[in-house]
Amino acid sequence: MSIWIFLLMLAIGIFSVLAVLLQKNLFEALKLGLYLAIFDFFFENIGGYFSLWVTKNSVLSLGFVPIEVFFIATLAGASYYMLFPRTWDTATALSTSFLIAVVGAMIEAGLVSRGYLEYMNWWNSYWAVAAYFIVFLMMYKVNLLITKS
Repeated sequence: MSIWIFLLMLAIGIFSVLAVLLQKNLFEALKLGLYLAIFDFFFENIGGYFSLWVTKNSVLSLGFVPIEVFFIATLAGASYYMLFPRTWDTATALSTSFLIAVVGAMIEAGLVSRGYLEYMNWWNSYWAVAAYFIVFLMMYKVNLLITKS
């Protein structure tokens, strides 16, 4: 089985458990998820266009983005909505963004080591941590702006 499919099934499982246990507004959750997926789609395609990375072994690529990643990002954003508050707290914003950045880069390091992702030119895991941190700091703010309680 492709690791992309495995990660997608994992995302479905996590989202499903959170949806059942937390019973949050799924429409609002998916709205934030779609925001993350669209943002990620453009970010990854820009990085691919500038030869910073390439992904391999997807069922279908949307430009430089594996279709599985589009759905994973949607479910990740929806899960984010269910887990984190919609009130600004600097300590929570910084600490959750850092944790997600490290875990995201760690998953990418695994993808690199298995040949599913290749970093090129100046892009590396350090930049991935920084990018994830900035993106999820933005997600924390976007969660306040585009979703309802």
